[in-house]
Amino acid sequence: MVNNMYIDGFVTKAYHTELADTKIDEQIFGRDNRRLALIGYSYVAGATEHALSLMYAGGTRTKASAAAAKDQADLVCVDAPKDPAGNVAADGDIIAYKLENGTWEFNIVDSLDTKTITCKANLSAIVPKDSPIRVYGVVGDGALFKFVLAANTATENYGSLYAVNPFSDDPFYVSIDNATNAGELHGLLFAYIDK
Repeated sequence: MVNNMYIDGFVTKAYHTELADTKIDEQIFGRDNRRLALIGYSYVAGATEHALSLMYAGGTRTKASAAAAKDQADLVCVDAPKDPAGNVAADGDIIAYKLENGTWEFNIVDSLDTKTITCKANLSAIVPKDSPIRVYGVVGDGALFKFVLAANTATENYGSLYAVNPFSDDPFYVSIDNATNAGELHGLLFAYIDK
């Protein structure tokens, strides 16, 4: 049972499915001075076992060394960015950074030149100097909570703390492998907690 005295809001994700062997991804944005906690999920797997990976930024926890303009693709970091496995950030790695308005945005690394990340998509808004930049890497890089979703089964769990982000403020990135037989995400429920 979740102790509601520590909860400071909720975020939900509703129904989402993809073609077989196309990952189901969701972005769960962080909130200042709060940690994200998974308190419920519902999923129907196809004829193969699926894995729900709840990724957190266990790699370099760096920040922008200078402001980055809207509609550009480069972020210059204070520290050389590394993924959760300790490798330098590389093509395909998932990253998140905080925009000028205080919201988070996810992107994918296209390339890295020492401390400069070039993203695959342009920034949607200014990323101010000293804004946090988080490196998630890819699912295999290890900073994650993993839930096995049994084949041909509806898995529904609500009402407990299934996973808590070890870091305040930070987002989660959800990736479900969706295997060779398509599944259906029926819902995710997260709470912002002040513990």
